[in-house]
Amino acid sequence: MTNNKYSLLFQLTFRSIKFFFLAIIGLSIALFLAMGVGALGMAIQIFPLVFTVICRVGIIILCFIATTMIVESLR
Repeated sequence: MTNNKYSLLFQLTFRSIKFFFLAIIGLSIALFLAMGVGALGMAIQIFPLVFTVICRVGIIILCFIATTMIVESLR
């Protein structure tokens, strides 16, 4: 019987991808709700900070993906 468990790095990478996309979906829902209650001005003021954080986390996740691809191909 073979061991088909994924490595810890593989699991970490895909969990981080999952939570990253869930966070983006949650932020988009929050933006639509802010538009609905008339708080769009406040949401627009916070948007540059949120966009910066999303970009940096996205770059980190891309580095995780590249590292996982390299490690798993060497295995």
